[in-house]
Amino acid sequence: MPGAKTGHFLPQPTFAGTPSVGLPVVRPKKKLKALHWEKVDAPETSHWAAHTPSAEAREEKYIELSRKGILDEVEKLFLAKEVKKIGAAAGRKDDKKQIISADLRKAYEIALAKFSQHSVDKIVQMIIHCDADVLDNVVVMDFLQKEDLCNIPDNTSKQMAPYSRDLTGPDAAVQPREMDPADLTRQDQIYLYTAFELHHYWKSRMRALALTRSYEAEYEEIHEKMHQVVDVSESLRDSVSLMNVLGLILDIGNYMNDANKQARGFKLSSLSRLGMVKDDKNESSLADLVERIVRSQYPEWENFASEIGGVIPAQKMNVEQLETDAKKYIDNIRKVQMSLDSGNLSDPKKFHPEDRVNLIVQRCMKEARRKADQMELYLEEMIRTYKDIMIFYAGRLLERVEEVA
Repeated sequence: MPGAKTGHFLPQPTFAGTPSVGLPVVRPKKKLKALHWEKVDAPETSHWAAHTPSAEAREEKYIELSRKGILDEVEKLFLAKEVKKIGAAAGRKDDKKQIISADLRKAYEIALAKFSQHSVDKIVQMIIHCDADVLDNVVVMDFLQKEDLCNIPDNTSKQMAPYSRDLTGPDAAVQPREMDPADLTRQDQIYLYTAFELHHYWKSRMRALALTRSYEAEYEEIHEKMHQVVDVSESLRDSVSLMNVLGLILDIGNYMNDANKQARGFKLSSLSRLGMVKDDKNESSLADLVERIVRSQYPEWENFASEIGGVIPAQKMNVEQLETDAKKYIDNIRKVQMSLDSGNLSDPKKFHPEDRVNLIVQRCMKEARRKADQMELYLEEMIRTYKDIMIFYAGRLLERVEEVA
């Protein structure tokens, strides 16, 4: 511009009158609190006229203030609070395409919170490589087996397709993608590279990997409960003292009853009624009498309580549910083996090229199959022993067979 004079940093005004103050030649690194002053409308008519330095003078002044540390102190003391713009973060998220549901994205954030500092590539690598940090994390493994990851909705599949590659086809590793996965959100990318691209064997894969971490502990838990049922059943069968005490109760009951209420056996539920039959003073019960008779007249029968002591901890056990759990355990191991032999896990050529699922699972299957076979044998023993004791008591003591006149 004609007539313009240029200082070191800022251009000087070319018109007459009061010089423009302009910005200082040194600026703070961060935004500071503002000093809200009232400007003098006509500084040239006041004492401020003597304080209107040239650009060079202002530059020297700020250099001096900076050298003395005054500007640094001002910046340190009066740093403005950073105000996050509402919607700014959301705006950045909107730049990424979202395909999976908001609920599933949130579930990813929660389940993979431990890996929040890892990149998408690192997390995917850990999952594909079957890292211990993934397999040993119950929360992560439970999430990766969720129905939302095993069964992909048609709409999601259509939207994800352009970003994916078909691992079952030829040259899958170098197959180009129609669209760039980097355009997707972090959670969508993880979903794409794992559950979606591996969907043809994902459910079988995760079930097999979960088995490697659960089959030993689950076996011990179920086996211990079955062992308890067998022990209790055998103790009931073998306790001669118990038979004698129940026989004594039957004899006393028949003695007390009229002819039309005589019985050759009674149900266990009848035992609770012994405490309801009171003596003439309402001070003692029939149960108390039986206890005194056994203690004083038949002390050799007293040990029946210790002989069948296992009944107490086992009384809340659901044998039918235990049988279901054992069958489910056996079935799960055999399904995984079937997947390896002829199912979704039988052709590693269709896996992700870096997937180690077969290596990890095959290490455990020999022992898992052995435990499944043992479980099956012990389940048969438990069912037989349990049914035998039910039939034994029902046939000989606990079922009322007939009443005689």
